[in-house]
Amino acid sequence: MGVLIKINLIFDLDGTIYNESGLRDKRFLAIINKISKEKQIDYSESEKIYYQTKKILKLYGKPSNTTSIYKEIGLNPSHLFEVLDSVSPDEHVIYNKKLADLFNILSKNNKIYVFTNSPLKVSQKILKLLGINQYIS
Repeated sequence: MGVLIKINLIFDLDGTIYNESGLRDKRFLAIINKISKEKQIDYSESEKIYYQTKKILKLYGKPSNTTSIYKEIGLNPSHLFEVLDSVSPDEHVIYNKKLADLFNILSKNNKIYVFTNSPLKVSQKILKLLGINQYIS
C-alpha cells in the first residue's frame, strides 16, 4: 500500500508562472509618468532620476526596488500600489490551458500558494486570467 504525501507548493507569480514583460513595461511607464507628474518634470528627467536613484541605493547596499526608490526621491510609497493597480493586465495575460491543467493536477493532493510583491487586486486578476485562481489555497 502506497503512502500519499501532501506537500505545500509555493510559486512566485510575476515572471515565473507567466511572462510578465509586457505588463512590467506598462507598469514602468506608469511609474515614470507618476514621478514626472509628482515632481513636475518631463518624462526623460523622471526616468533619469529613477535610474540614478536605483544606482545610488545599490552602491550603498540598500534595497533598490521601486518602493525604495519612491521613498528616496520623496514620494509616498503607498501610492505606488495605486499606480500599479492602474495598469490592467488584461492585454498582457492570457488563459493558459496547459498551466490550468497542471495546477488542477497539482491541487488534487497538495496546497498551492502564490507569493508576489504585486498588488492584491492585480494579482487576483492575473490568476483568474491564467485560469488558475481556483487552485490557489
